[in-house]
Amino acid sequence: MKKSNFFHQVLSKPHIIFWSCIPLILLLGALYANATLYTNATLDINIHDTYFVIAYIHLTIIVLILFGLLGLGYWIMQGKLQKWLSASHILLSFGGFLVLFVANLIEPPYNPQSLDLLRTIYSLKLLAVLGIAAGQLLFILNIVIGVCRKIT
Repeated sequence: MKKSNFFHQVLSKPHIIFWSCIPLILLLGALYANATLYTNATLDINIHDTYFVIAYIHLTIIVLILFGLLGLGYWIMQGKLQKWLSASHILLSFGGFLVLFVANLIEPPYNPQSLDLLRTIYSLKLLAVLGIAAGQLLFILNIVIGVCRKIT
């Protein structure tokens, strides 16, 4: 019987990771939305002169749907996908959402003294969103490669 490490097991069944994170994200999103019910609980992303504002409960729902669909894609394509593309996608997806979550927790209220810190946090948020988007492009590329390999 061959022993395998945890990372190899994760890459062989990544759909389990995405589906098992759904209840945790739902719980954290509901708790955070309840704790900030009467405040302005939003994710603000500044790109040049445009602010993208998303309520946390809506962000939670978007992430739940995204992780459900990603898990479904990995489940359908079991064993047909490139391991390194799957690893890159998982790292960018979870890492990006983790950076967004932590950046929102440490973001101070606006005041002129904390302007440099706010710029740094907004830059982190932008990099996290770009990393998440790049990860989803890698997922699509991985699916296309897997379908083409399956056909031939």
